[in-house]
Amino acid sequence: MKSIISITAIILVFSFCSENNALYTIEEKDGIRYIYNSAPQWGDKTEISLELVRTYGGLDETDENLQFYRVRGTAQDKEGNLYILDSGNYRIQVFDDNDGFVRTIGRQGQGPGEFMSPRELEIDSQGNLYVLDNRLSMVIVLDNEGKELRRMKPEINIDHFRISPSGIIGMPMIETRDTTTPLVGLYDNDFRNMIRIGDKVDLGDEFKSQLANTASLAFDSHGSVYLSFIADNRLDKYTMNGELLWRSERPLPVEPGFRTMKFNARDAELLGIDEQEVPNMISTVINVDHKNRLWISTANKLTPLPGDDTGSSGDAAWVFHILNSDGIFLGSVPTKHDISACRIFGDRVYIVDNENAMVYEYRIVEK
Repeated sequence: MKSIISITAIILVFSFCSENNALYTIEEKDGIRYIYNSAPQWGDKTEISLELVRTYGGLDETDENLQFYRVRGTAQDKEGNLYILDSGNYRIQVFDDNDGFVRTIGRQGQGPGEFMSPRELEIDSQGNLYVLDNRLSMVIVLDNEGKELRRMKPEINIDHFRISPSGIIGMPMIETRDTTTPLVGLYDNDFRNMIRIGDKVDLGDEFKSQLANTASLAFDSHGSVYLSFIADNRLDKYTMNGELLWRSERPLPVEPGFRTMKFNARDAELLGIDEQEVPNMISTVINVDHKNRLWISTANKLTPLPGDDTGSSGDAAWVFHILNSDGIFLGSVPTKHDISACRIFGDRVYIVDNENAMVYEYRIVEK
């Protein structure tokens, strides 16, 4: 299955087989590997399972410290404390590794240590918290007790960033349709001294180009940068210096491409258009586990458009696709959850379920 973005002619081809079945092909050009996975290494089985450890919150929760409203993210410090960004309540709830409540950080407001619209949470190696506040268009930095250290205003509006083990901030450039900007900017902890990562593609249409260039970002323990594209069968690995090491694709349940969404009369009048092309959602977030395996939240069926029943089968809407750090597709891990909002820290998987106001904690178990 080829990606939306075509790959040009390749000069050197290597094929690898297992039990006489070609599972992947690697083509190399100019020092870059292009990996075409045709089947998972694990076959129809999986060598990993998820074991439920505990849940946080719930619609029937009576403890106010666990009464969440619009959880936007989770983070974990070196001591194993879990930080839950409870955006609708303008706070961060901290729990120790035994499920005990530790403290609340933040409240509604515009003063020091206060939030107006907290959207994203990250923790650096020193234990400092980085909170993206959309309404303030700033990243607020606090210590792990909640004392505000500084505020920073990135050069463009962002809704997604990650911090590497060495403290580098990675920020996908998804808020602009300008194809001359890089795919990702790598910054120091003051959002300065950017290193440009990756070139955007121009599909001749601003809207389609923006979607084709929208990616989720993750770092591994060695500092490598991974980009997983939401509307394209494409996974890239870069060095911190911006060198593309490999590009991988895999068999997908949902074919990349665009569909036409038709608006009702009221919306068409408000928007001034009758219909619009929308992408098939391929994947959302990418995470890296304790063994530097890549976990990509992957759509298992088409997301229904308003007024149709596309993808209405009983199959799970999302699965984890797992690849190794060389871009080889290992297999899938099924889940009953919407895993479009999840984080992995070490061997723990945290899945946000806003419909039920909960956060699930799972342990990765090797079979």
